[in-house]
Amino acid sequence: MAAKKYFNEKKGAVRFIGFSLIGIFLFFIQVPFGNGRKIPIDIIITVIRQFFGNFLPYFVLLIGLFGMIDIFLIRKTYKGSKTAVAMTICKILGFLMIVASVFQFGPYFLIKPEIGPYTVNLLGGPVGITILIGSLFLPLLLEYGLADALGVLLRPIMRPVFKIPGRTAIVAVTAFFGNFALGHIGIEKMYKQGQCTGKESAIVGTGFATASIVTFMVFANMVGIMDQWNLYFILTVICTFGITAITCRIYPLRHIKNTYYPKVTPDPEPEYKTNVFKNAFLEGIKSAETATPLIENIALQVKDTLFVLGGMLTSGMFFMAGALIIKEHTEIFTWIGYLFWPFLSLVKMPDMAIAIDACGISILDSMLAAAVGANALQDGIMLAMTTRYFLAVLPVSMIVFFSGFIPCILSTEIPIKLHELIILWFIRVVLTIFIIGIFGLLFL
Repeated sequence: MAAKKYFNEKKGAVRFIGFSLIGIFLFFIQVPFGNGRKIPIDIIITVIRQFFGNFLPYFVLLIGLFGMIDIFLIRKTYKGSKTAVAMTICKILGFLMIVASVFQFGPYFLIKPEIGPYTVNLLGGPVGITILIGSLFLPLLLEYGLADALGVLLRPIMRPVFKIPGRTAIVAVTAFFGNFALGHIGIEKMYKQGQCTGKESAIVGTGFATASIVTFMVFANMVGIMDQWNLYFILTVICTFGITAITCRIYPLRHIKNTYYPKVTPDPEPEYKTNVFKNAFLEGIKSAETATPLIENIALQVKDTLFVLGGMLTSGMFFMAGALIIKEHTEIFTWIGYLFWPFLSLVKMPDMAIAIDACGISILDSMLAAAVGANALQDGIMLAMTTRYFLAVLPVSMIVFFSGFIPCILSTEIPIKLHELIILWFIRVVLTIFIIGIFGLLFL
């Protein structure tokens, strides 16, 4: 089967090659910056965050206000299912918590620096600005042929292993090198354009949109295994994507409807048996030639991103600040950790108490599992190498957590529910325990 040439090849080729190279450079090529190296998009985000640092709380407040307007006046998302009503309540409470934290009035347990203001600053910089600026450049990767070309090349891998279109690989890579939220926004865009189904978007959103490769280094340093970077990196990638190959075949992902976005014209990727590279190039330039102009695409992307941010920052404030308050006043996360004791025992995980604490608290934030190990090392506890690997791999492989991931994906139209995300977190933690535990028994 060969791709039909019913488009302007010259115009398409210029767009495809030009915009794709710019996108690849911005998102994937590290350049010198400060005392290290960063991808250009991260440099842009860093500079903007530093320049507008003092205004980040007001940025969160403004976006939160837009989220409230969206709920009641624009899209009127407060109507509908019980889940929609529940999320609306969470967003309203989250917005009120933002207001209280920014203007410093309300109960002290909320407005104290390490709770409300800390959460607002986290949502404003590492989350809000990153998503808004990063999403401006996403059309370069998604709209001008790169995703389509990769789809042809990677379909033989992505479809049988992960049950998703090959074209979604670019979203997976974007999240891997950039930010999980960019992955959520990117796959939602594909879903709403008919390029993948709801089930496929949920698989990508919960199976690939994990911590970026830069954060890997943070986790490795926190538990003292940076000197074994290559082994850690390979093990983390195998563990994360291997678990995704399992979760896409079991509940809850297995039972999500494999249907396209309502009222959209399906645009499934073509399958080629011969001339794969030639047809990949032709699909790329065809997509680039028929795409809307870049400025228009960016404007549409900003509009979609603002809707996501409006819901994400308000619900994120509710979930994260609320979880921090609960953590400060109760032992609930330690109790949650005991759910994993049987699995940790089966693989004879060393440093059991620390592993239990890490498992329980990981649902709050991806960084906290590694932080448990870092705190133990600072206290002079000599952690076993298996434990160190577990604490550094878990924040990546579990993927799901409340402080950013859950509010973000629930603010998109990816068809997955809160209880399904919590189930996925539990499954991914258990599978990580078995994979790293068995690896430790055999090789460490």
